[in-house]
Amino acid sequence: MIRVDILAMEMREIYLARAGMGGSGAPVDAIRRAERQASLVTWQIQWDSATNGRWTHQLIPKVEEWLNR
Repeated sequence: MIRVDILAMEMREIYLARAGMGGSGAPVDAIRRAERQASLVTWQIQWDSATNGRWTHQLIPKVEEWLNR
């Protein structure tokens, strides 16, 4: 499960992208996929730089692979 703060930012970006479309632009599914990928990148950066949970990081180094198992 993606952290709630990252999910909130993802939802915000999706909302802003949809509000700014004005009836044209990328399909909503494409926006959601792009924002989910950006969220996973953000989470991976935070996961790699965190000082706690290092033992768990050795077991689960890539969050996307863990989510898609």
